[in-house]
Amino acid sequence: MLEFYKNTMKKRLLFFVLIGILFNKKKMFLYEIFLIFVFLYFAFSAKRHTPLFAFVAVPIMASLWQDIIFSCYNRMFNLSRGWLKLLLQKSSEYFNSRSSSLYLMENKLKYHILPITLVSFFILFCGFKGEKLNIGLDRSRYPLEIVEYIKENNVKGNIFNQYGMGGFLIWALPDRKVFIDGRMDVYKKEISDPYLTILNLKEGWEDLLKKYSIEHIVARKKIIISRFLVKISDEWVVSKETDNEYLFSKKDNQ
Repeated sequence: MLEFYKNTMKKRLLFFVLIGILFNKKKMFLYEIFLIFVFLYFAFSAKRHTPLFAFVAVPIMASLWQDIIFSCYNRMFNLSRGWLKLLLQKSSEYFNSRSSSLYLMENKLKYHILPITLVSFFILFCGFKGEKLNIGLDRSRYPLEIVEYIKENNVKGNIFNQYGMGGFLIWALPDRKVFIDGRMDVYKKEISDPYLTILNLKEGWEDLLKKYSIEHIVARKKIIISRFLVKISDEWVVSKETDNEYLFSKKDNQ
């Protein structure tokens, strides 16, 4: 499902850029084209670069899409008849009047950052109903209790971890090596193939654990490897259990 979502987002990004470039009469500067395609490449190479692409491309593409929208509107207005033409005319008058008002307000309001900030805080307050915003690490996403246990008990040995935990473990346990983290575009098949083999208990997964001298495994409860190690395996025991994760250790390390 995640892979489908990623691919869909990439297609939308590409559609957004190509339509903006191909269907407008406005000439683009060379540096704009360069920035868009460089950051588009980054977005396709790794999902975490997508916000960077949006940050760079949206201001450039906004003016191009504005011309496209105006062109489409003018064609629709010229082709429409009766109540549809009247509706388009009224809509145009409404948005033009609001745009003029906003433009005048922006010119007159020198300290516009202050009211925007106040409104933003008010929306946040209403959205959370005045409750604590819970800023910090989410225990349902990251194995905080597992890390605390590792530190308190000075757990030694190489750890196999799930993909989404790698970045947190690097930060929380800087003296330990993680098996994998979010830099999949750097690792590619060299690490991703062994990782998926172990995680999904494919043929040779136990040999890979021995190859990398894995003595502990941090994994969420509902995945295949966790269910297997808890119910079937005689070589691994649960050292620490939380609401969401297990810390498994080899029996001979207990």
